[in-house]
Amino acid sequence: MNIRISLLSVVVLAMSVYASAQTARNPLNHEPSRITLQKGASSLKFSEETFYHADGTCIDKRIFAYDENGQKISITNQLWNKNDASWQNSSKNDFTYGENRSTTITSAANLTGWQYTTKTENVFDPERKQIYSQTYNWNKNIDDWSLAPALRSEWAYDNNGRTTEYLKKRYDEKTGEWSIIDAHILYSYDDKGALVEELYQSWDADSNSWQNGGKYTYSNNSEKQQIAMSYFYVSGRWIFDGKIIYLYDMDGKLYRSDNYGNDADNTLKAYSLYSYSEKSCPVITETADINIYPNPVISSFELSVPAELVGKKAGIFDAYGKFVKSVVVNNEKVQVNVNGIYGGVYVLQIGDKTKKFVIK
Repeated sequence: MNIRISLLSVVVLAMSVYASAQTARNPLNHEPSRITLQKGASSLKFSEETFYHADGTCIDKRIFAYDENGQKISITNQLWNKNDASWQNSSKNDFTYGENRSTTITSAANLTGWQYTTKTENVFDPERKQIYSQTYNWNKNIDDWSLAPALRSEWAYDNNGRTTEYLKKRYDEKTGEWSIIDAHILYSYDDKGALVEELYQSWDADSNSWQNGGKYTYSNNSEKQQIAMSYFYVSGRWIFDGKIIYLYDMDGKLYRSDNYGNDADNTLKAYSLYSYSEKSCPVITETADINIYPNPVISSFELSVPAELVGKKAGIFDAYGKFVKSVVVNNEKVQVNVNGIYGGVYVLQIGDKTKKFVIK
């Protein structure tokens, strides 16, 4: 019992620290949508964002990985542990894709690996505009996803294909409908079609009306700079809460963002640095004569290989190309133990043959 309490305390503490870091990063706890990582065409992939205090000490970072088609397959969030000067996993998102659909699974890190928290199923129209998404919570009692989604998000667009509204709803089990409204975001544009404001509102059931909560306003000083101003709505008026200045290099890539508070001295509070690479994960060309069962993997899997590969050594690599484990293939069928390896997307390689698999 003491061990369970200890583990829970660690998880809660990690989530609390991560939430604090996210609040420091963004007071409205929502990514400003006006900002683009790259303004022009580029073969480079956005690979990492590292967030710092103004004095240069690390806070957190996000690591991005992609598949061979350039689709994003994961975002790993890490917190800086100043006690031992190392990065520690805090949470991650894994992405899978289908026709006009995608799924995002969010997991939180604990002492034994990753624990599922939410699953979001996203639906798009043929033009790749998002129509709605439904989020399910992980049910520990049945060790599976809840049967009914807990949250639904919907998007609306104007005739030019620009997002006009994001709406968040909850399911009413009594009526069997998505009738409990939580919040929405309204988007406004200038006469040139540029986004100039995101307005965040929550639904007040007592007054049966929307109540202002916060907003971002956007402006472009030049091709090399964008500014997002943050405001909260308090006692009938808007209160300035800070700004984020986004800086671009000569090639149009975002390389830094500076966060300022609401003080009169316009003091830098924190900043982020952005990295890019040609490949954010190994290119995977799978072979049909290697089989991994089951896939996804929980604690172990059976590896089946053709006879000519018996006696060779296989390597397991994570989504970033980092070596994780070696396996001696001494038979056409070998049991491989993956206990202690974090959940995620991995590649097993024997010579020039590879097989992709997922550890839950």
